[in-house]
Amino acid sequence: MPQKRAVKFLGLSKWVGAFHATPARLEKILPLPLNSFNVFSQNTEPKDTSKFYTDLIRQCIQSKSISDLRTIQTHMIKSGFSHLSLGNKLIDAFLKCGSIEEARNLFDELPQRHIVTWNSMISSYISQRRSEEAVKLYNRMVLERAFPDEFTFSSIFKAFSQLDLVYEGRRAHGQAVVFGLEVSNAFVGSSLVDMYAKFGKFRDARMVLDRVAEKDVVLVTALIVGFAQHGRNVEALEVFKEMIDEGIEANGYTFASILSSCANLKDLLMGMLIHGLVIRSGFEFAVAAQTSLLTMYSKCGLVDDSLKVFKQIIEPNQVTWTSLITGLSQNGREEIALSKFRRMLRSSISPNAFTFSSVLRACSSLAMLEQGKQIHAMVAKYGLSGDTFTGAALIDFYGKCGITEMARLAFDRLSKLDVVSLNTMIYSYAQNGYGNEALKLFNPSLGCLVSSEREGIDQDLKLSNDASQRNHHNFSSHSDSQKTLLRKR
Repeated sequence: MPQKRAVKFLGLSKWVGAFHATPARLEKILPLPLNSFNVFSQNTEPKDTSKFYTDLIRQCIQSKSISDLRTIQTHMIKSGFSHLSLGNKLIDAFLKCGSIEEARNLFDELPQRHIVTWNSMISSYISQRRSEEAVKLYNRMVLERAFPDEFTFSSIFKAFSQLDLVYEGRRAHGQAVVFGLEVSNAFVGSSLVDMYAKFGKFRDARMVLDRVAEKDVVLVTALIVGFAQHGRNVEALEVFKEMIDEGIEANGYTFASILSSCANLKDLLMGMLIHGLVIRSGFEFAVAAQTSLLTMYSKCGLVDDSLKVFKQIIEPNQVTWTSLITGLSQNGREEIALSKFRRMLRSSISPNAFTFSSVLRACSSLAMLEQGKQIHAMVAKYGLSGDTFTGAALIDFYGKCGITEMARLAFDRLSKLDVVSLNTMIYSYAQNGYGNEALKLFNPSLGCLVSSEREGIDQDLKLSNDASQRNHHNFSSHSDSQKTLLRKR
């Protein structure tokens, strides 16, 4: 093949002028003998040359060397050698080495693309949260009559759910039906169920589940997870019971999700029954299942049982520590919660916004001002001062400690105003006798919130009045007039 055609075929022709890939250069960067590179100037069979380049590409993937990949690509261009499968392998190599842009440039140059290459590009975009580009590429794939397979559909359904593209998701579902992949392929079916569940379209999700010929644990778990994440806990339990009746064995993710539903329902009996299933199924040491177990016991008020579960966890992670600390704090075990927080830090596990929120509430309950200030300093160190969840906890902490100036400072540092933080700030003013400041904050903030959030503030303002009306009659009367104005709006 002439060099000009090879340049076009292999893409990134700019490297030819900018990067001279000589045999000496290749020998220096790749562990192959120098005389191997003479293959390009001798009468070598194309299949041997292809294998040679394939071996080089494989070495680059192992070493994660993008620069070496560029060198190999340039050498192929200068040698005038080109092969379709090698083009696809180069794309895959660039993706595995983290250079999606170079992979895309080469992808666009190829005269033909293997389905695996289409799938690799689409899934790489999705993994980098570039779902819009994944959808555009999928649409191009359909237009070019490159038939999608089960891996294409499983990836693109995820992109549609990330972008909340319900219509496009339904259309792709129809295409999967045409290709016969909905009923016969549980892999596609589970991706469909997951997509519809994220859309909140549970009738469609259930329909797909019922239509799949051979159900497996991944398929059924997708629906259970969807129900649990949307707070439809009773329905999650119903699907779980059906799953057990049909003889499908649950996995760690199934148990984690269904235990979460038990916790939200405070269904201790069902939670204990599932705990028994966890043990019999051999998942008693699975971190996800154990974390859900201790959360379930905490929400049902059995703190000692949650501590027993925690002791069985060999390597608790951030989520596990946070779940334990939150449960202790919510059940009046604030001192133990703070002790576990210190142990978490000694274990070199970084706290998150939920961890800080729980320990700050523990400090406010125990009136531990100095320790709360130390935790506030840690919040700033971790860059979470603007987080709405942590911010609301800081406002609540300083408000309960009677330091409204610090509460307001935490409020002003929030990156985004939400109904919880606004409610907390108003209540902090009210409970400390600053009714006028609460009303000053209340009025201008209304325009920043949607109507449903305004109703929430209205309700909390009523609570603020009840808490402070014994000592602040002026605040109560002004607040009544403000609520009347709000209803008129």
